[in-house]
Amino acid sequence: NLCLLNLQFVNRYSRKSLRVLGSVGEPINPSAW
Repeated sequence: NLCLLNLQFVNRYSRKSLRVLGSVGEPINPSAW
């Protein structure tokens, strides 16, 4: 869980190419988007 970590860990890496970051309890299929 990134909320529990120091921001130093998150800021260490580039997030320029990150488009969507999600987590759900089931697979995400194209029709759900």
